[in-house]
Amino acid sequence: MAAKRGDLLLLQMGDGGSPTEVFTAAAGLRTKAVTWNGETVDITTADDVDKWRQLLAGAGIMSLAVSGSGVFKDDNISATVNQKMLAQTFSNWKITIPGLGNFVGPFQITEMKYQGEYKGELTYDLSLASAGSLIFTEE
Repeated sequence: MAAKRGDLLLLQMGDGGSPTEVFTAAAGLRTKAVTWNGETVDITTADDVDKWRQLLAGAGIMSLAVSGSGVFKDDNISATVNQKMLAQTFSNWKITIPGLGNFVGPFQITEMKYQGEYKGELTYDLSLASAGSLIFTEE
């Protein structure tokens, strides 16, 4: 993959609409990170030749963890994110990874952190965990 601009990595929260859901960017994010995980299932036994680890293909659990930090620039988005965090509800999010594609599906907000310095802006950190099957579409 060729070099891409970091601001093209997008986190967008769905409005729950049906049949067409509208996704809105989590406003004010300055940094974002996505961790894609495929756990393994080790099936190694003492009988395996050369004692190399053996894995069971397709048996692990897939997950996506997303985090970001920035400054809330939209009171409506801020209120919605806070409400979902307090209620521990799922909502659809669209995660766009430039040069790769989009993941869309249910996520739970697992952490919110607010911080502020004297003579500075109030910032926030946000963490999401995938909470079900995600649909991936390539760019």
